Amino acid sequence: MAGKAKSPVATRDIRSNLPPTFHASREDDPSPAVEPAPKMPSVKKTFHIGSDVVLLLGELQLEELRETGRKPNLSDLVEEGVRLLAQTRREGEDTANAAG
Repeated sequence: MAGKAKSPVATRDIRSNLPPTFHASREDDPSPAVEPAPKMPSVKKTFHIGSDVVLLLGELQLEELRETGRKPNLSDLVEEGVRLLAQTRREGEDTANAAG
């Protein structure tokens, strides 16, 4: 007897149908809010980062797991960090241009 056909629902990655998840807003959190970006297709890239940054990512992942009960994907944390960095730098450029 031929193998039973697998259900496409059972084999697909269920995360692909979920909207992007971001940190829950906390009123007492002084960090700037990051605007959710439209979910774009991801591209696999390799970057060399220091071991201290790897530890920081692990700490952030564990912190969110404890706070929300959800373990975030490391790629999502890196993406959020890069977006925050870009936002901070752009705001710094705007301030420097307005003063000069």
